[in-house]
Amino acid sequence: TQSWLYTVAEYREFDLHVEYFAAKGGNSGVSLRDATRGKYAVGPTPNYDLTPAHHGYEIQILNGVQTKYPSGSIYLFAPAEFGHEKINDWNTLEIASRNEEIRITLNGHLVAKHPGDPARPKTGPIGLQLHDRFSVIQFRNLRIRELPKK
Repeated sequence: TQSWLYTVAEYREFDLHVEYFAAKGGNSGVSLRDATRGKYAVGPTPNYDLTPAHHGYEIQILNGVQTKYPSGSIYLFAPAEFGHEKINDWNTLEIASRNEEIRITLNGHLVAKHPGDPARPKTGPIGLQLHDRFSVIQFRNLRIRELPKK
């Protein structure tokens, strides 16, 4: 089953720096604006139609797997450009969350952006995912910079 670690605080406009290490084939993600805090994605019978990617946004981490939504994708919204991820090494994600756009940079390359779904929240916590018991993921050097409220 999935596990999620969420911030207590909720964020609106921010820049998030995340470094991650996932073994080849490892599956994880970073959740943005998910007010459910992953409650439907955990437990003995998770409902995968109600995971954080269906309430807010999930930035995909799927190390070395060429699929519709590779690492850096805004899952269900904007597939990332493949080929910028380091396999079996540390990678850097830069996530820019704005009212009007979410931009994802992977190892210095802009790989995905999306204006956001008007029906989804503009504010929420940030979460880190352990997708399943077979995946290994490590995070380090997480930094959040909130933008001043306008």
